[in-house]
Amino acid sequence: MLTRQNGGPYGLGAAVGEGADSPVLMKRGQNVGYQAYLILLPGEGQGMVVMTNSDNGSILAEALIRKAAALYGWPPLGALAD
Repeated sequence: MLTRQNGGPYGLGAAVGEGADSPVLMKRGQNVGYQAYLILLPGEGQGMVVMTNSDNGSILAEALIRKAAALYGWPPLGALAD
């Protein structure tokens, strides 16, 4: 799950980004009326989950995640997708 597969940007189920000392794992999911995001920084022992009950929840979720990233000094996350 933590290792990129076949030279692409994905591990087994999650997008794998580059952190300062370890990978950054990102997973997004949605159903009608719901949005969910998972960000893990295993090297820093940090992460975040945002779950919303709205088809437009990604607007709030991405704003919260980017604010947390700035506050905690996370590496640039780029696109929050999987």
